[in-house]
Amino acid sequence: MTWPARLLVALNAILAVVLSSQLRDQRDDPVLPAGGMHRAAVAIEDVSEFSLPADSAFAEIVQRPVFSRNRRPPELSRPKEGGGPQSSELPDLLLVGVIISSDRRVALFDDDSSELLRLAEGETLDGWTLETIQPDAVVFRHGTASQAMELKALTRDIVAE
Repeated sequence: MTWPARLLVALNAILAVVLSSQLRDQRDDPVLPAGGMHRAAVAIEDVSEFSLPADSAFAEIVQRPVFSRNRRPPELSRPKEGGGPQSSELPDLLLVGVIISSDRRVALFDDDSSELLRLAEGETLDGWTLETIQPDAVVFRHGTASQAMELKALTRDIVAE
């Protein structure tokens, strides 16, 4: 090997060592925003002062729900008071959704009407009381009879109007 070739090999080896050490050092350094550590500390303080807006800020969303076909809030079903027509058979319903929060559980049913039927735990429908709501099933009770209903995947196409 001639001396220019040896020199070229030696320079390439030195360059490879320098580049690999630079890459290794860059990988070990934490990524800081422009401006260094002071700006990162300020950003964390800003986040800690965050608070949710008041419920009134969402009034338009509640009045005109985005995912409702007619952009009107659905009528909530209320427990029946006193005597009314009661059936010994659970109405033909399809459980299509469950909403579980820290203070309330609501099940959403498709009853072949234009709007979804919403029932919270303890509410009744045709004499059947929605006893429990779980993430994937609900249980109705009518006297001593009970009937479970599992959450089913929607198979029909949902088209926005």
